[in-house]
Amino acid sequence: MVGDLNQHLVVRAFDDLLTEVGLTNHVDFPTHISSSFLDPVITDLSGSLVTCRPLGSVGSSDHVAILTSTDRLTDTIDDQGEAFTYHLLSLQSKYVPCRTYSKSEEQGRRRLRAHNTQANRNAYKTTCCNMINTQKAAIRRWKNDLTREMSGQSAGKQQQQGLVTDCSIPLITTPSGEVVKRGRDKVELLSAHFSNKMSVPDPTRTPSRIPILTTTELDNLHITTEEKMALLCKSDTKKALGPDDINHHLLKRKIARDAAWKLSCARRAGKILDGRGIASLYRAQVRPVMEYTSSCPSFYIARLERIQPRAQRMV
Repeated sequence: MVGDLNQHLVVRAFDDLLTEVGLTNHVDFPTHISSSFLDPVITDLSGSLVTCRPLGSVGSSDHVAILTSTDRLTDTIDDQGEAFTYHLLSLQSKYVPCRTYSKSEEQGRRRLRAHNTQANRNAYKTTCCNMINTQKAAIRRWKNDLTREMSGQSAGKQQQQGLVTDCSIPLITTPSGEVVKRGRDKVELLSAHFSNKMSVPDPTRTPSRIPILTTTELDNLHITTEEKMALLCKSDTKKALGPDDINHHLLKRKIARDAAWKLSCARRAGKILDGRGIASLYRAQVRPVMEYTSSCPSFYIARLERIQPRAQRMV
């Protein structure tokens, strides 16, 4: 396996590959700017057969490509590529048979879609049967491996049923040492514990005074309207002045957009009202226009219901 493994995300799987499976990581140089080893080359070969070296300087990208060479490949480049490809395909058919048959099934399906002949139909049917049989065999092998793992002496009955509790979480005990089991008792104990953590030892104590750095006092501040307008014009319109990335310029533009949209909806709905101020087929025309044509929210519809008599009088 060559590539970006990111041990800080899958550290347990990485340790299992090195300890339980018996593989070896041949990268002994940092591959990241943080001096970490996040791009391993993991094989079942010995160190004398695999040589790893970086292609360039260590950067801050997600991964740095690593060049590997195996000394067991001989002859020309074409022979090495053919031998290495044959070796990978043999390992794939041995350890990942579903991948091999799924590729054959995909190729058969494409041939059948291109040329719907009896030979292609028979070939596609055969590849589908092989894929189903391979999946059943993989499921059966997984069940056998799981049964053999759970039937060992180290696996108890609760572990087989998935009822093992996490022993790393400590029990909640009272100050007297008793274990708390009821949920209400746990809530009361934790609330009292955090209340003590949040309280201060002497709440009536006078806070310490901040040392005075200057004796100058500012009695008043004079500023004109022109100066305020000049300062506002010089302010950065793209800089956020609030916690939600909102400043006075953005707020003004947002209010203008919302008001224009609401006015256009009102004008569009007002065309349906007749000259005498009586709504013609209100529930059959105004509501569909507001709901579907303008994508009006439900609270706008309720507001229009409330102001409908006033709108009639205005018209």
